[in-house]
Amino acid sequence: MSSRPRVSILIPTYNRADYLPQAIRSALAQTYQDFELLILDDASTDRSPESVRGLLADRRVVYIKHPINLGISANRNSGIARSKGEYLAMLDSDDLWIEASKLQRQVDVLDADPDCGLVGTHARVLDDRGVAIGTLRPRTDPDGIRRAMLVRNQIVHSSVLLRRRALDRAGWYDTSLPIWEDYELWLRMGAVSRISNLPLFLTGYRRHAGNTSRFAEEKSLISYRRIYERHRHRYPHAALLGMKVFLLGCQYHLQHPRDGRRRIETQ
Repeated sequence: MSSRPRVSILIPTYNRADYLPQAIRSALAQTYQDFELLILDDASTDRSPESVRGLLADRRVVYIKHPINLGISANRNSGIARSKGEYLAMLDSDDLWIEASKLQRQVDVLDADPDCGLVGTHARVLDDRGVAIGTLRPRTDPDGIRRAMLVRNQIVHSSVLLRRRALDRAGWYDTSLPIWEDYELWLRMGAVSRISNLPLFLTGYRRHAGNTSRFAEEKSLISYRRIYERHRHRYPHAALLGMKVFLLGCQYHLQHPRDGRRRIETQ
């Protein structure tokens, strides 16, 4: 490995001791080995440090524990600031890479196409036990991704390999968004570079029980509204996202008529 690794793997985590070792092992098992691996512990209160102690002997692995909880976007940004690689791979601590060739295939794509700033993959959906329960098959060609992006997110977060130069140009994760911060970043990446997906199942995406709380609904509506306002002139089919935002707002206000309008519109 060179003194300056070509790839930085970022694993943000918070109280994921049951899953974190699997994520790390899936990264260490890659055939592409010129990387550093930064574990970004956002002030976990569980056994996360103890759960991975045996994996820290690898000199490429750095465990960083924040004294206070920064939040997911700020935690990811802290890893970007500390990372050294020309390329950055994102891996959430409850997900994993299910093929050892994942990084090599993606590095080959970015090496071959200097205008490509992001390459993702298809993913298998896993339950809490790691059993495959479905698939995610986003579009793969750059033109198709661009046409569909405002209708539906086409990028699986834990699948991406980013070109640092393009990420710096687009800007990092927006800490002001309460949710969908990764989706908003991909839209900015797509405005400054080409983005694509490999039509291969190289990533495992963990699906947990959905959060249907009022707070989660509020966060979704706030973020979708901001995403629509920021990107409606950059991508085709913005009217469809606008309609989605309108319908989400109507649904929320019907479900919470006493305080829905006041709480959402003051955000």
